Amino acid sequence: LRYTLMQKEEKARNILVELEVKHPNFEWPLIPLAALELKNGNLDRCKHLLNRAQQVNPGFIKMWCAKGRLAIAEWFLLDLD
Repeated sequence: LRYTLMQKEEKARNILVELEVKHPNFEWPLIPLAALELKNGNLDRCKHLLNRAQQVNPGFIKMWCAKGRLAIAEWFLLDLD
């Protein structure tokens, strides 16, 4: 998270992907990784990560907030068409 705040996104992405691979049943890194994917326009990857987080911990509040942000982003994109 510190690297995303320092705007070192590639380093943050590498760390989060490493955590995702090493700890597949740990939902925490999936949310900031999904946020990075959303920021970069990778909606399918973002959806995949959030769905995985939901499978691991359906009660994780941050996951539901992130799904809301994704829905809003998709809504804005559809509105642009």
